[in-house]
Amino acid sequence: MKKVFMIGALVLSIGGFAAARGMGYGGGMGYGNGHHGGCGGGGYHYQMMANNPDMQKSWITIEEKRLDVRKEMIKTSPDWKKIEKLNTDIATEQAKMRTAMEKYMRENPNANYTNTR
Repeated sequence: MKKVFMIGALVLSIGGFAAARGMGYGGGMGYGNGHHGGCGGGGYHYQMMANNPDMQKSWITIEEKRLDVRKEMIKTSPDWKKIEKLNTDIATEQAKMRTAMEKYMRENPNANYTNTR
């Protein structure tokens, strides 16, 4: 009886995790498809970013710096000072974007974005 119960619990948990990953709740950093995992409001921020050229430029800058980090990491002896600087630059740019989003939401509390994806 214990074995049947344990196997049943295992099957249910595996199914639950598989369903959650399929719905965009597992891994990654956001937007439901591996960019924002399970952050509430990720779609709202994505739509606001998609409609704002300054936010798009910031996002491109972040992605370029992440690519530079990846390029440096594949080297046999990466320059850790350079990686640290790139990561600091990424964090600074993300903080600027977050501040811009917070400012916009404060100034436009009733803004309603339709799903543009």
